[in-house]
Parts: sequence; structure tokens; C-alpha cells
Amino acid sequence: MSNKRDIVQEFADYFGNESKLANWQMLCNDLHIGRDLSSIRKCKAALRGVYVNIYDLIDAKASGTRVRRFSNRQQLATYSIKNNKIYPKRKAKEGGPVKLLLREIF
Repeated sequence: MSNKRDIVQEFADYFGNESKLANWQMLCNDLHIGRDLSSIRKCKAALRGVYVNIYDLIDAKASGTRVRRFSNRQQLATYSIKNNKIYPKRKAKEGGPVKLLLREIF
């Protein structure tokens, strides 16, 4: 049984307007980034070193659990491929939050 998800739409629904600081702060808080998040620029900088599966982020938010963060790109890549949780790279918007979270896994 295949349950095809529209992860692109799920993330868009979760995040909302990319020009609102509150949405960037929400993302950083959901990823348990506890540093100065007083501007979108600072939020983007904080996300650069984060390795998280976008499917897991959406699922954790929906279930109220803590999202799993990986130590490095290779751990994230191995997990994402093994579990078939790969965000469609072609759908990432230039400069948006997904682009900051996407990592090269192939």
C-alpha cells in the first residue's frame, strides 16, 4: 500500500510566508536551535549547520515530538535513502527555508 505524500505542500502549509520573521523563528524553535533569532538573516545562519529530514520535521510537529537531528550530512543521507524520505530537490525554492535545510545526499 502506497501512501504518497505531497511533502512540498505539507512543508509550505507548515512554514507559511517566507518573509515573516515569526515563521523563521518557529522553524528554528522546532529544531531546538537556541541562539539569537532576532532577524531572518540570523535564523538562516543558524539553520546552515542543521541536518534534519524534512519528512521527520513535519511528522514531529504534527505529533508534538522532538525532531531527530543528525550529526552530519552522511548520517542524514543514509537515513533518508534507507527510509525513502527524500524531498524533491527540484521543488526547493531559491532562498527559502527548504533550500537551507536540503543537503546533497547523492
